Amino acid sequence: MIIALVVTFVLAWAFLFYLYRDVFSPWSVTLGVWSVILFMYLTLNHELYAVSDQFVICLILWVVGLVSTSFLTFRFLPVRKVVVWQPCETNINILTAISALLVPYMCYKTVMFALSNGSVVELVYNIRQQTVDDSYGFSLGPVRYFVFVVYVLLLVELDRKKINRWRLALVFFMGLMFFFCTMAKVIFFMLFLSSFYMLYTRRRISLKPIAIASVVFFFFGFVLTNVRTFVSDSGVEEGMTVMDFIGMYLLAPIVAFGYDTANSAMLWGENTFRGYYVIANALGWTSVKPMVFQDFVPCPVPINVATAMSPYFKDFGYVGVLIFGIIVGFVTGATYKLAQSGQNIMKMLYAYFLITLALQFFDELLFVGLSSLFQIIAVLIFCFVKISFREDSSSNSAV
Repeated sequence: MIIALVVTFVLAWAFLFYLYRDVFSPWSVTLGVWSVILFMYLTLNHELYAVSDQFVICLILWVVGLVSTSFLTFRFLPVRKVVVWQPCETNINILTAISALLVPYMCYKTVMFALSNGSVVELVYNIRQQTVDDSYGFSLGPVRYFVFVVYVLLLVELDRKKINRWRLALVFFMGLMFFFCTMAKVIFFMLFLSSFYMLYTRRRISLKPIAIASVVFFFFGFVLTNVRTFVSDSGVEEGMTVMDFIGMYLLAPIVAFGYDTANSAMLWGENTFRGYYVIANALGWTSVKPMVFQDFVPCPVPINVATAMSPYFKDFGYVGVLIFGIIVGFVTGATYKLAQSGQNIMKMLYAYFLITLALQFFDELLFVGLSSLFQIIAVLIFCFVKISFREDSSSNSAV
């Protein structure tokens, strides 16, 4: 069955690419990602368990819903007016200045706290542990939300007709600081993929350097994982081989999906809309607080993520996977259509959606991380809207 899916996905990708030649479209990314993941699962000696029947069924529902809806939305959604917003330089300068002050301080506090719990040799390991383990007593506080401010500033700079290299270097370096303070590969992946997408849409680079950089990113992730999990003297954790890395981060989630139970949520949509329930619990509206991290399951390698379909399946079953596939397909297809029509804000928003599509084999980042999307939209609006308290002053508008 897996072989049939790989052949079907590859043929579908080739047909749709013939109709519209862009590898960054939602249907191309979805079909391409799953073709690669399933092909690797079939051909590599990963020593993982077999994928479940429920994964195969859900994957078919998910891919059919997302691909067909995104493509049809792109083809038939009318775009009557191209809206290009001009950036508000004052607001951008304010955000850049605040970020330039707070992010280095955050980096300094992170390193100092990590060093207080170990030697320089254990620095990377301790930084990662204090980020994910609350028992360390470390928190980035409100400054952690500035990762989306820096991310949006990066997109704005890359979308300019004439890039200011010094400002771009500053913003990108601050993004790397966030990555260093969390040791989260997803942050580096966001910076990497979104930057290349924005440059590609401006015809500043071709697909070849993107492909080369993807290989470099893979090995960088492998080295980082070994560095951040190795403790020199205590031997708490050992390094992993390349095949271990591929098995854990690329292939294990599709196996872990077999442990999920359909319609197992105690509250309506508690996994899909986890962010809402976290806020509701903080406000006293409900006594239930969803877990930030899911339980680990053996595949046999222990893992606590099970593809983007997992929260939909646990909350709403097979129907939920299909419905949310259609919703994601419509949202990404419509945003992509507006981005391709020349609407710059939509292009920056799709740069974020591209991250969620590229990582759908790993985890769900759109609805579960809805607060992140709202923060990005809010910062985008602030960067492009001139706020004035004068009645005779016109706000910055579209042209």
